[in-house]
Amino acid sequence: MQSPPPGEKRPGPRSGSEPKLKEPLPRYVTTAFVYGSGLGPAQAVRHMRGSVSVHELGAIARCHFTIPVSPGAVPMS
Repeated sequence: MQSPPPGEKRPGPRSGSEPKLKEPLPRYVTTAFVYGSGLGPAQAVRHMRGSVSVHELGAIARCHFTIPVSPGAVPMS
């Protein structure tokens, strides 16, 4: 396969380095708030009136967040 001439983009899928979300920063902040406040994604979405979906919050949390757990932490009940 030949490479495209200089200055011409090759059509195809986006590279892995480009964000796949529209406006990723507000989505990350929303996800951090939801999980940090103890709300679940479904409960948060009910109060956000369509600005984000349950699937989107869950996917962002699974793919982009690691929540460290302190060995001395007391579980919430």
